[in-house]
Order: sequence, then structure tokens, then C-alpha cells
Amino acid sequence: MSRTLFRHDRIWTGDTGRSGNPWTDALLVEDGRIVAIGAEAAETAEAAGDAESGDLPGAVVMPGLHGAHIPTAWLGRRLCFGDLWQA
Repeated sequence: MSRTLFRHDRIWTGDTGRSGNPWTDALLVEDGRIVAIGAEAAETAEAAGDAESGDLPGAVVMPGLHGAHIPTAWLGRRLCFGDLWQA
């Protein structure tokens, strides 16, 4: 199992559920999956003692949206025109 603690001053998670704040400063990743964020990530990594650590460069860190096609372009086109199919 590989474990990495990523740190940055501005990591955007988009999750306002638990804290009401979509920003954090740490992400703990195990085998390619985010398992903890913020203080919980740092505490879990320190307790385990086997996590690598990395400071991320740049102004903001945010999740990547990757895909082999661009569904947002189709959505944008659909929103520009009225649906007259049933007319």
C-alpha cells in the first residue's frame, strides 16, 4: 500500500458537507484514492509513519476532470437552444 500526504495552502475539495468550507490544506492518498483531508489527513499520516510527503506547487490545487470525450460541450450546446422535439 502506498500512502502520500500532499500539502498546499489552497486545496479545493468542493465538499462543504462536514466543515462547511470547501478548502483544505492537506490530502492523504492511499493507492490512488483520497482517504482523508485537512487535519485528519495529517494526523493519520503521522500516526501511520509510513506516508511519503509532498508539497504541491502552484496557486491552487483542485480535482482534475478527465475523460475521453467532452460532455460539457454538449450540455452547453443544449442549454443554448430550446427543445422543440415534442412541439
